[in-house]
Amino acid sequence: MPPKKEVAKSENVVLMDDRTMFYDKVTFTKRAYKGTKEVFTYLNKPEYKAGCFPVIVEDSLRVNKYYIMMDGALWSLGKKVN
Repeated sequence: MPPKKEVAKSENVVLMDDRTMFYDKVTFTKRAYKGTKEVFTYLNKPEYKAGCFPVIVEDSLRVNKYYIMMDGALWSLGKKVN
């Protein structure tokens, strides 16, 4: 009997979508949000904030911070940001 093929599994998979990063219509590129205020300005309708997805925000030191948007609320390390 041939050996079973094992599928590589990763527990660190994060699914990103179009809301994860800011889309710049002038340069046609995606970039990290410039702050949490920009997140809520860009995702300004309830349907844009629905569900659970990662959000990447660049702070003043140009370091990316990772948040989770969960049903309209922004979370970081288990604490609500907004």
